[in-house]
Amino acid sequence: MIVLSEPVHNKNALVIPYILRKLAWWSIVFLLGFLPFQLVIQKAFDLPRHFLWIDELLILFSFIIIFFGLFCYKIKMKKRAALLFVLLIFIVFVGVISALYNESPFVISCGAIFNYIKYFLVIPIFWSFLIPKNGVKGLYDILNKLALILCIIALFQELFYFLQLPVEKVGASTEYQYLRFGFMRTPSLMGHPNVFGLYSLLFFVLDFSLYRRLRWQNVLLLSGIFLSGSRIACGALFLIFFYFLYRKTSKMIRPALVLIIISLATTFLFLYLTKTKEFTSERYFRRDIIIKSIEIWKNHPLMGVGPGMYGGWITEGYNSPVFEKYNFEPRWIKNINRHRTLDNFWFQNLAETGLLGTACFIAILLSLWKFSLREMLLEHDPFRKAMLSGLNAMLIAMVVHLFTTSLNATAFLITYFMLFGMVLGMKSENFARQ
Repeated sequence: MIVLSEPVHNKNALVIPYILRKLAWWSIVFLLGFLPFQLVIQKAFDLPRHFLWIDELLILFSFIIIFFGLFCYKIKMKKRAALLFVLLIFIVFVGVISALYNESPFVISCGAIFNYIKYFLVIPIFWSFLIPKNGVKGLYDILNKLALILCIIALFQELFYFLQLPVEKVGASTEYQYLRFGFMRTPSLMGHPNVFGLYSLLFFVLDFSLYRRLRWQNVLLLSGIFLSGSRIACGALFLIFFYFLYRKTSKMIRPALVLIIISLATTFLFLYLTKTKEFTSERYFRRDIIIKSIEIWKNHPLMGVGPGMYGGWITEGYNSPVFEKYNFEPRWIKNINRHRTLDNFWFQNLAETGLLGTACFIAILLSLWKFSLREMLLEHDPFRKAMLSGLNAMLIAMVVHLFTTSLNATAFLITYFMLFGMVLGMKSENFARQ
């Protein structure tokens, strides 16, 4: 249940009505529980694409809650939450100035700007409220069980593949069905294997942070990561493991550990890039996009070519003049329009909003890392401390994720950032670890 973050002196005047608070909380629980199954339901019942706007609905609902509290009940936003909110407003400001300077279409620019910030917005919104620990823990338990169910379904999908049975009978999407290391990349019910891999990674890291040992639940979640065949999730898992190790080791050993991580990461990257004979069209596409992004950025270093002018999730069907100006190959334009992503958020954002916009996103991630680490070190409650530890570590997955795709893994991103905001704004209560 959501409560106020300020002391209540007149309960009749200041407390949000009980029924409204209950309705708000259970609506959020329902929507978060629904997100992993959103795509499979849309395709199963052949619903219009507007059905996939559930994330916008969830964020709009969150906005209504916070503004209702801010203006009607004089809730004061916490200082660090306000700082995060200011950074998001600055991204909007940079995007608007860039769009005006480049004379970009208004609708496309507004949609792209909103797409930049919408997932991050839920953090300061929920950070502004004191949410009872029982509420946060109850929500986490529900979502954790959903993640376990998704992993069990993924195991059945892999089994059906090896038995040469139709995998669509167990909910596997055939749109992104291909193999990796001899295994089928299982999407469970989440549409794309990468989204499923990141979702499994989130709850594996949180479960391991809470219990600090392997148990059947996080082993099952670990299997979901590997069955997804997601290099994003596996690479992030590798880095998060070393990050946990780094936090536990002494200061004398840490430089050696950093050197090992850099050496291993460089080796893997070198091996990946030198296999030119095995390059697929996907890898060529990513390489070409990076080259084009740097070329565009050099011509528009400070504020880029404008939000949405370089393709992506929000610009489906829009033939940006940037493609013609920088001589994009027709097959890559077709690929962008089909998949609605340039497969690299950082370089896309650099081209669209320049150094100012990209610096803001880096500042947001660094601020989240610093704020959550500080809260974790000062926290005495074991549940909140463990959750902050896991959520802090998952920022590594965010950085890796944004090097390989855009901000479009809805089920993972909204769940992660909402939990982040709720845990940061959680009300302290006695908690006994089960």
